[in-house]
Amino acid sequence: MNDKITAAINKKVALANTSVWQYGLRAIFAGIYLGIGCGVAFMTAEQISAVHPDLGRFAYALLFPWCLVMIIFLNGELTTSNMMYFANGLYRKVVKPADAAKVLALCTLFNLIGCVAIAWVLSQTLGFNDIDASHYLISAVQGKIDKSYGLVFLDGIVANMLVNITVIGIMFMKDNSTKIPYILGIIFIFAFYGFEHVIANFVTYSLAAFTLPSAIEGFTLSHVLLQWLVAWLGNFVGGGVVMGIGYGFLNKGQDIYTD
Repeated sequence: MNDKITAAINKKVALANTSVWQYGLRAIFAGIYLGIGCGVAFMTAEQISAVHPDLGRFAYALLFPWCLVMIIFLNGELTTSNMMYFANGLYRKVVKPADAAKVLALCTLFNLIGCVAIAWVLSQTLGFNDIDASHYLISAVQGKIDKSYGLVFLDGIVANMLVNITVIGIMFMKDNSTKIPYILGIIFIFAFYGFEHVIANFVTYSLAAFTLPSAIEGFTLSHVLLQWLVAWLGNFVGGGVVMGIGYGFLNKGQDIYTD
């Protein structure tokens, strides 16, 4: 596991230092893939909710995990998984703090660009260009906006623990046919609970902003930006400190039981 994480870190740092734009495009693509998955999940949840209100969340949670399938299989650069990689690398002293900070900052910025761009495109499509206040997207964003910052932080911790349980788990799998159901199963948990993933929130809040922001109480730029910041910090604790440093500690200084 350590060798795989170190190799991934070295590749990411080398690309970011060699070509910011090539690295940035991989991060933009990750935001786009996430946006495509979120969009279809919201549309499906809306349709299913019309049949039975309690099934909308279930439908959303079934489809949302395909975002991560696309990102992993197409080598997109996602901030929340990079939190695990670079926190682990910092703990094991295989990456410089400046390089780790640079990659995380670039990845966050370009993920945001990809998310906002795809959210605008989706908002112009037939499925989203004429929604009302009862739409599943609007009610989902209202629920997120109403959360306290403390809850956003805690939800962010658990969300990125689950994302990186997925990322770490597939390191030990060679067959893609086993990776896909594993990804779908773990990310279903995160999506069903409605935990806070900052990059998913980039898409979700942007899509709401481009469609019907007036229907969401408290949906102000300052509140959104602060929620994103709190979710980012929670994600870093869950993915970076708990999973990244946690597995760095488990695999340091002994060979009796290593992953």
